[in-house]
Amino acid sequence: MEPVQPIEPVEPIAPVEPVPPVEPMVEFRWDGFDPGDPDADETLYRLKEAGADAGYPPDRQRDFVIIPVIIGAIAVFGLAKAIKSFIDDMKVGTVIDARGEQIKVTKDKSLGRGTVLLISKDGTLSLQNPNADKIGDLIKGAIGGLK
Repeated sequence: MEPVQPIEPVEPIAPVEPVPPVEPMVEFRWDGFDPGDPDADETLYRLKEAGADAGYPPDRQRDFVIIPVIIGAIAVFGLAKAIKSFIDDMKVGTVIDARGEQIKVTKDKSLGRGTVLLISKDGTLSLQNPNADKIGDLIKGAIGGLK
């Protein structure tokens, strides 16, 4: 009779963590910059840092004085973080317009620092001084159907 081999202990299986829901991507356009405005490059940097696929339109020519415009796509929360970062550090407010196919974000000198004017798909206006989570919720609500 052969000796019985001891059974090696088995590592317990760790419970599987639920996969967080994927944040919806939104297309955006960010403008309201003056020609040569350094805020445009800083905003583009912050958007990319937040995960945006963004840049200046390809027809941007350096030979002419141009008004910077940034276009791209990003997850809603990434856009909210970039907007919050921008409004916290700049001396102006921001308009978020969700009426078109793209969300349009505009630097607005008529709004005070930290202020966001949200225009939802149906044209409803909301003036707030929100945190990043609230901005994300506002954007989702404004474009409708994204929860």
